[in-house]
Amino acid sequence: MFGFRRTFFNDPVFASFRQMGRLVDQMDRYLAQSQENTLHAGSGFPLVDVWTGQDGAILSAEIPGVAAEDLEVTVLGDTLTIRGKRPAPELGEREGYVRQERFTGEFVRTVQLPFAVDPEQVKAEHKNGVLTVQLTRPAADRPRRIAIGDLS
Repeated sequence: MFGFRRTFFNDPVFASFRQMGRLVDQMDRYLAQSQENTLHAGSGFPLVDVWTGQDGAILSAEIPGVAAEDLEVTVLGDTLTIRGKRPAPELGEREGYVRQERFTGEFVRTVQLPFAVDPEQVKAEHKNGVLTVQLTRPAADRPRRIAIGDLS
């Protein structure tokens, strides 16, 4: 049994799998560094939750460090877009980052909703780093209960 283990771990095929794993780890680190300070649609910032009911939807987005005046929310049909800017902290002359994981700069996040929204009824609130958007479904698009009767 011991001889099998030694032979197995020294096997060139097994070694190539280990090397492939190292390459994947290096690629992950490289991609994480290249996306630093770059926020765009599909990047996952801000994180959002959307829940719906018959009358509409509510979107909640985590946007710590972003002031209300640096945000723009637009709705067109069934698409909601959040644009904003998170400023970089001002560092002193002799200060520098040891580690930077929080993104700074401009961002855009677009969310496809399951139905069209009445743009005149949209309400947004920014409180404690959370953006909450209340989206009302047009009355004509809401499901209606149909009474069942005799067709004759």
